[in-house]
Amino acid sequence: MADTGLLPSYQFPTDTFALDPGVADTPTLRRPAWIALFEFAPGNLVYANGHKLKNIRAFFAGGGRRVAGHADAGGQVEQFCFCDTCGFASRTIVNNCPRCNSPIARTAQVAMLESFEAEESTQITAAEDARQRVIFDRAEYVLDEPGRPSVLYSYDLVTLEYRERAQLLATNWGKSRRRGDRGERFLLCSSCGRHQPSGLTNQRLTKWNEDHARFCNGAVSDFILGYEFTADALVVPVPGAYLPPDAGDQENFARTLGKALAVGAQELLETEPDEVTYMAHRDGTDGWSIALYETSPGGAGYLAELASALGPWARAAHQRLFGHGCDKACYRCLKSYRNQFEHGRLDKEQVRGFLFALAGVPDTLVTADGTAGDGMRQTRTWLDANADGRQPAGTPIEHALATAIRVDGRLPAPTAQFEIHNADGSLLTVPDFAYPERRIAIFCDGFAFHGNPATLSEDARKRNRLQAMGWLVLTFWGRQILRDPARCVDEIRAALEHRELVRRDGEAES
Repeated sequence: MADTGLLPSYQFPTDTFALDPGVADTPTLRRPAWIALFEFAPGNLVYANGHKLKNIRAFFAGGGRRVAGHADAGGQVEQFCFCDTCGFASRTIVNNCPRCNSPIARTAQVAMLESFEAEESTQITAAEDARQRVIFDRAEYVLDEPGRPSVLYSYDLVTLEYRERAQLLATNWGKSRRRGDRGERFLLCSSCGRHQPSGLTNQRLTKWNEDHARFCNGAVSDFILGYEFTADALVVPVPGAYLPPDAGDQENFARTLGKALAVGAQELLETEPDEVTYMAHRDGTDGWSIALYETSPGGAGYLAELASALGPWARAAHQRLFGHGCDKACYRCLKSYRNQFEHGRLDKEQVRGFLFALAGVPDTLVTADGTAGDGMRQTRTWLDANADGRQPAGTPIEHALATAIRVDGRLPAPTAQFEIHNADGSLLTVPDFAYPERRIAIFCDGFAFHGNPATLSEDARKRNRLQAMGWLVLTFWGRQILRDPARCVDEIRAALEHRELVRRDGEAES
């Protein structure tokens, strides 16, 4: 019933992988498949019951304890092609990506696994201060299904795309190499599944081959590890108009937003951590797509509930991120043990404005049937129809915000048209309002709707520069100010309080 979507499979925990520890006093270890794909990966170290275990073998799905890399021998290995430009993945090998038309330069044998075997490396000693871990290159994909039906949830700013029972693929490409390249892949015997460590000297490689030949005559080949499953997916399109201009900052933005939405779902629905998680890929043009999915195959219906409540969902995420005093990210908001290798990319200030804008979308919801990719197309259509030109100084939206601040009575009066200069004295920008003593800059010229790409890029560059100089940047779309000025005032007050918390924490540490 879980396979057909009638019941969530967490009631029937079949999607787990096992690790035979190879020591008598430790029972078989089990983890959810999407975690075990990395924690139990060949070459990794696993700590259990006072032992430090090293994974030495992988058993392919369907092959039982006699692992085989060929379908006719019982193991499951499939050839996939992958697009590095947009995150396309498919069993059908093509020369050009059908999504973005980029050349397909990467194919791989994907070993679908079900269990692992380890041996004791050493016992854990008191002198071992930190656990050793191998950093693996992780990537998830929504498998390509042309024309697949979806349900579109249209809001201001974005059209969400809900895909029921989508086919997802989690992959482990092996030990990470330099940023921007895939991992080094796994060298596994296609008959017994034994792992050949990479980087062996000629002498060690000869010994490994001799030891392996004593019990198996199989050949070693390179694989990536995979786990394919069915789960609902909710795609959040992020066009380039919402992104900073730098490619690295764009990825930071997308991954921070994905994690923010995941923790927002946890807050709103009161779920356990990682019940809803995300993947992020470039869309092949100037944008990114964030796909949220449930880690329990079969799902619990969380994503359909989130799709129909974008405003409350974004407000929960905003509160989780900005309800305390950390600077960019911490374990109270975006960081976790499982995403520790992305910690350097997480910066909540980059997504503050976008989350605030999503949190203020009207509750009026329009749903329609569509197909895969319609969410991004409709979002771009909305952008084209609603792009506001830059407002001159002293516009009604500035007056509305200034009036709201004065009427609220809880905030000090901001400085209007405050000039901010570069270190060389040249003028960088002039926010509509500012609190110079707290280094908070407020722009009322709209969120990402500045008329043309050149203006947008220049605005983003200046904001990034402001943030690098230590300024907190608040950007309000004109419609937000006119529709709900009190909420904008609340955001300014929260920013002032956040700055005060950061200042106090800094003084306490010093």
